[in-house]
Amino acid sequence: RVRELRARRARLDAEELALLAKLSTAVGDDRCLAEELTPVLRVSTREAERRIDDGKSSVRRMPRLLDAMRAGELEAYGARRVLTVVDLLDDDAARNVDDLLAEKLADAPETAWQPGNVAQRVRRLVQKVDPGGHTARARRARAERHLELTPGEHAMSALAVSLPAEIAAACYSRVDALARSLRRDDDGRTLDQLRADVTADLLLGRDPG
Repeated sequence: RVRELRARRARLDAEELALLAKLSTAVGDDRCLAEELTPVLRVSTREAERRIDDGKSSVRRMPRLLDAMRAGELEAYGARRVLTVVDLLDDDAARNVDDLLAEKLADAPETAWQPGNVAQRVRRLVQKVDPGGHTARARRARAERHLELTPGEHAMSALAVSLPAEIAAACYSRVDALARSLRRDDDGRTLDQLRADVTADLLLGRDPG
């Protein structure tokens, strides 16, 4: 029963993506379309835009992935993981990855369809299809670095920053080291809380403590 419900949800997700792609073509203005669909989909305008982009990309660049969704194998979340990996490829390369992925997953076990496993397989296929494009893809991804504030519940918010991997790792290592150096028996804060407090202190120009 659970498997049947998941497959049904995947088919509905595929139907939605295909419809959004069709509406995008008909309207010709994705921003206006997203604003119109926001109350209908009951999501933010940004999420509506992302769904429209996913629909257009799956129809134009990854049609066999969309077929897999129609067959109940993959839901919208897993499809988005795949589309994110191939986002920086040109259309021909993306379609090549789409074909290779369909071949690799033919008669594959259920575990192969888990979003993380599919995304990892797609990363390998991207390297195979466009091995010389790694530097260009990294440069384009780096250009899209950003900081995002997401309001949360109970007077909390999430602050997320997208950075080149080596810089993000260095930032985390510094915060983690400072947080660990502040651990004391009389301090009731957890290590996660200390990391959050250290990050805030550093950004606000205060001495961590």
